[in-house]
Amino acid sequence: MEKRTIEISWPTIFRILLVFLLIVFLYAVRDIAAILFLALVIASAIDPLAQWFEKKGVSRIFTVLAVYLTAFGLIGLLVYLIVPVLLTEIRELSAVMPAYVEKINSFIRTIQPATEQNLTETLKGFLRQLEGSLGLVASNSLEAVIAVFGGITSLVLTVVISFYLSIQPRGIDNFLRALTPLHYEEYVMDLWTRSKRKIGRWAQGQLLLGFVVGVAVYIGLLLLGVKYALVLAIIAGIAELMPIVGVLISGTIAVLLAAVQDLFLGAMVLLLFVIIQQFENHVIVPQVMRKIVGLSPVVVILSLLIGFRLGGILGMLISVPVAAMLSEFWSDFEKRKIEV
Repeated sequence: MEKRTIEISWPTIFRILLVFLLIVFLYAVRDIAAILFLALVIASAIDPLAQWFEKKGVSRIFTVLAVYLTAFGLIGLLVYLIVPVLLTEIRELSAVMPAYVEKINSFIRTIQPATEQNLTETLKGFLRQLEGSLGLVASNSLEAVIAVFGGITSLVLTVVISFYLSIQPRGIDNFLRALTPLHYEEYVMDLWTRSKRKIGRWAQGQLLLGFVVGVAVYIGLLLLGVKYALVLAIIAGIAELMPIVGVLISGTIAVLLAAVQDLFLGAMVLLLFVIIQQFENHVIVPQVMRKIVGLSPVVVILSLLIGFRLGGILGMLISVPVAAMLSEFWSDFEKRKIEV
C-alpha cells in the first residue's frame, strides 16, 4: 500500500495561527464587534434607499436623516398607541392572577388532595415573582427596553456608528476596505455584497412572518374569546425573532392562560397554534429560509442559540446575518474561489 505524506508549509501554519489569533481577539472584544456588525447591517439596509434618492438629486444626508427620524417617529407612535393598552391588560392580569391560582387549586383538590399544600406554596411563590415582574415592567418600561438592547451605551453606539456610515458616500465600502488586507479586498467586497442581499431578505421575511403570526393569533384568540388577546398576539409576533420555536413558546403561554378560563378553551387555543405552526413551517419558513435566504431552519436555530450564548440579546440579533456570511464564505471555499 502506497504511503501518503501530508506536508504543511510554514506559510500555511502562519495563516492558521493568524486565523486562530483573530478568532481569540474577536471573542475578547465580542461586545464591540457585535455593535459594529449590527451598525453595519443597519447602514447597509439604508444604503440602497440613500443611493436611489441621490440619483434623483436628493442630498444623502437629508435622506438618511429622514429615514432615522421616520423610524424614531414610528417607534414613538407605536409605543404611544400600544403601551397604555398593554399596561392596562397586564394590570388586569396581575389583579385576577390570585383567582386563577384558586381555580387551579380547586381543580387539583378534586384529583390529588395530598399535593394541595405543596402546589399552593409553589403557585404562591410563582405569583409573587410574576407580580413583581409585572410591576417592574409597568413602572420601568424604558429601562426594560434599554436592557433588551444590551444597555443604553450599546444602543447609542449602534445608532451613531450606523448613522455616520450611512451619511458618507460609499461609507460601508470604505470601512470594509480599511479593515481588509489588499490581497483579499476584492473578494471581501464581493462577499459582503452577496451576504447583504441574504441579510436583507431574511430581515424582511422575519418582519413579515412576525406580522402574519401576530395578526393570526390576535384574530384567533379574539374569536375564541380569550382574555389578553392583544398581549398574547404581540408576544407571538415578537417571539418570531426565534424562528420555528417562537410560536411554540408563545403558544404555551396562550394555552395555559386560556385553560385557566376553561379547559375546552385551552384545547381550542392549542389547536389554533398547531394550525398556525403548520402554516408557518410548511408555507412561510420554506419560502423565506430555503428559497430566498438559502439557510435551513436548523442552521438558523443553531445560530440563534450560539449567538445568545456568546453575546446575549445582541448576539442573537446578529447571529443570522453572521450565519448568512459564513454560508457564502463556505460556499466559496468549497468552490476554491478563495485561498485561506
